[in-house]
Amino acid sequence: MDTVKKTEQEPASPFAELLERVEKLNDEDRFSDCVRELEAVAPEDRDFEVTLALGRAYSNLAVLGDARALEDEDEIDQAAMNRAIELFESIRKEGAGDWRWERRMAYAQWMNPGHEEMGLLHAYRWLALKPDDKDAMQLIREVIEWRAPKHLNRRSPRHLNAVPKG
Repeated sequence: MDTVKKTEQEPASPFAELLERVEKLNDEDRFSDCVRELEAVAPEDRDFEVTLALGRAYSNLAVLGDARALEDEDEIDQAAMNRAIELFESIRKEGAGDWRWERRMAYAQWMNPGHEEMGLLHAYRWLALKPDDKDAMQLIREVIEWRAPKHLNRRSPRHLNAVPKG
């Protein structure tokens, strides 16, 4: 169940073309270009969608880097991650009850060292808002497995059964 639904009577977002361009850049792993495009919108003019996309771009840049240059690195770009979370926090009120906002916060917090438990909380909220979302279920499994004591078998049904399977 998506919490945000468009009807045919609603006008298209004034940023629809921008968001479409940014989605293509994101698919090409050009996260700095996504940031540049979205930062060109004055902060006071940004709506929920633009701010969410900008936070996503910073989060991807922090964890993956352009062309996935950081994908296999242990460290993240902490400044970029902090900016992502700051942007997500700026739309917290509008994001309440929106699975897309919970998804972005879940991934950002999961990848932000020391904030993994907050990532789990947001992943549970995401799953509650969109119960059949396999990505939410997978993230929950990953966090539960990560936080399991090292002496336990990571494939133990005790861990995997803690999350509904889809």
